[in-house]
Amino acid sequence: MKRTLIFKISCLFIFIINWSQVFSQDGSWHFFGLPDEEIESIAINPQNDSILYAGSSSDFSAGTFGSIFKSYNAGLTWDTLVYGLSVSDIVIDHKNINVVYAALMPVSFSPPGILKTTDGGANWFWSHTGITVSWELGVATLEINPLYTDTIYAGTTGPLGGRIYKSINEGLYWNDITNNAPPGLRDGILDIALNPLNPDVIFSTTNFSGNLYKSWNGGINWIQIMVPWQGYNLEKPGELILGFHLSQNYPNPFNSETHIEYTLPKSIWIKLNIYDLSGKLIKVLVNDNKQAGHHTARWNGKDDSGKTVASGVYIYHISSAEYTESRKLVYLK
Repeated sequence: MKRTLIFKISCLFIFIINWSQVFSQDGSWHFFGLPDEEIESIAINPQNDSILYAGSSSDFSAGTFGSIFKSYNAGLTWDTLVYGLSVSDIVIDHKNINVVYAALMPVSFSPPGILKTTDGGANWFWSHTGITVSWELGVATLEINPLYTDTIYAGTTGPLGGRIYKSINEGLYWNDITNNAPPGLRDGILDIALNPLNPDVIFSTTNFSGNLYKSWNGGINWIQIMVPWQGYNLEKPGELILGFHLSQNYPNPFNSETHIEYTLPKSIWIKLNIYDLSGKLIKVLVNDNKQAGHHTARWNGKDDSGKTVASGVYIYHISSAEYTESRKLVYLK
């Protein structure tokens, strides 16, 4: 049976499970190394799963100082590569496994930023030119484009918020891609994820408000897609009770097709229509009973007769017996 490594991270231990051991022996968990570290991130070499990197944070109350570690034997033993940091994330370039990036949060004895190695961890250098960091603002998360690894995303966070940055030259220089984003996206970045089949589709969640945002074009434009919720379903623990919500369309402006996402808390009859600014009905997109959950409608810029409309600003309006909301969109021929 091929060995599969699965990691569970807690604030004190790294657990590594070898499933062949679990099922062929006593089914217990096995402890592997670094028992006194507050591990924040693990990266597995995509070409050799015996090679691991781990990053730990600093905890002054416990008297520990964060480090970057490397294991060559699936976690049995670890080498300390860099000491005295507060590591928040580690990522490996899967096309060049000697290239590794480490995101750092601020601590009193070590500045925040991004460290990079091109020789498997023997030497490290700063690689965050263009990213604003300070003693109150650090780099919380990193994500490498799975198709084009010269493109990397970084998210910063701190008491006053944070930003998302993008590098298209392997971290040599970074640009802020949240200037045109909804203000809430600058609320401190908690995590970033890319669609592996289409890496221009980016998702990000914020640290303080907990909102979720999406870009469909590599970070040029963003929309908020976090669904308002009204609490937890006590009859089904862990299930959120969703509220009504109409998202901003994307792309916007558009010239071929745009997507309009909406969420319903229960099965209900809804209407979703397009109007011009005078209030004239242009297109009926939805007039049906819809189940609870997330839905997407599409508009191609044509009216109900199939004629392409003029360029300009239009209103899309959703209504039901219990809810109504409108937003604007822009169509460009």
